Amino acid sequence: MKSDSSRPQQSSKNLSDSFNKAGPYINISYVLIASIAMLGALGWWIDQRSGTEPLFIITGIFAGFFLGMYNLFNVIKKLEKKG
Repeated sequence: MKSDSSRPQQSSKNLSDSFNKAGPYINISYVLIASIAMLGALGWWIDQRSGTEPLFIITGIFAGFFLGMYNLFNVIKKLEKKG
């Protein structure tokens, strides 16, 4: 009886293709979370230095959110052009 040695290769190729297709979407979530966290932390640091407690934290969080949304729309536009 012959063993089908191409089957594991085909399976790993399908898995690799799936990860390649999902990569941009996974990246979106990381960029959104990172931008909110980093700009929020920067806002907190500015507030600690200047004594303007919630002003720059809130501004940093909103700026991070909008920056993440901007990235989301850019990735979606690029994916639409591809596919």
